[in-house]
Amino acid sequence: MNPTRRSFLQKAAVSVLASTLTRFAVAQRSFQTQSETMDDESLSIFDHVSIETFEQWIGSSFQLSRKGKQLDTLVLVSVKKPNSPETSNKTATFRIIGKIPNNSSAPPLSTFSLRFRGTGSELPQDTYTLTHSWLGSFPLFLVPSGTGRARSTYTATFNVLNSSNE
Repeated sequence: MNPTRRSFLQKAAVSVLASTLTRFAVAQRSFQTQSETMDDESLSIFDHVSIETFEQWIGSSFQLSRKGKQLDTLVLVSVKKPNSPETSNKTATFRIIGKIPNNSSAPPLSTFSLRFRGTGSELPQDTYTLTHSWLGSFPLFLVPSGTGRARSTYTATFNVLNSSNE
């Protein structure tokens, strides 16, 4: 039996449609897991983030989740600038390669870190969704620090390039 042009085109159209829908379904699942933490609304907290954004929330609780699963409750322990008294007693060696531009029009860099204390088991370094009663939900990359104690601590570091018009 020789296929007709009509049956060939119908089968080809169904094949193309099936392959497209399969890719769309797979891509949609992947997109949904990423959009949990990376949508415009959850990232809006970082539009004008500064050390002052978090200083007032020292001692408050943040719910920690990943991929929709509640993992732990973190307590914000400290908010520090790199040259704060708590960190200035550590010795660090820097080697500068190249010229440092002396351009007053260059926007300043604001650096600070948040330190959290965990209440549950130790968690790996990863990007988690933190939820706070006032700040809302936002993604944050947390690095374990000070493990081996009764409770683990985690650090998130911010390097914010401030715009020159602020």
